[in-house]
Amino acid sequence: MEADNLLEQVADLQRQAQAIKDKAEAAGDLKTALQGIRELVRIVELLAKLRGELDERPVVNILLSSEWLEVRAVLLRALAPFPEARQAAAAALLEADSGSG
Repeated sequence: MEADNLLEQVADLQRQAQAIKDKAEAAGDLKTALQGIRELVRIVELLAKLRGELDERPVVNILLSSEWLEVRAVLLRALAPFPEARQAAAAALLEADSGSG
């Protein structure tokens, strides 16, 4: 399978980078060893992405958006003449905000 082959290729690159880093470290070439560590970090990130272990999608919390806060305020103002309805709406909004709704 092509995806498996890609994972194998990246894993092979990881092994090569590790071997080069180890040789540089053993030789006392800390600058090259540090560069090897940087490459290993990049390879690990790539492997995590390829395996679906790293989720980089943005997370949007709509409850903190200015638009939602304005809608909530407008709704509660509109319900001001109806105290029972306003109280019920406020309770429902609090429940929704806390994630239990």
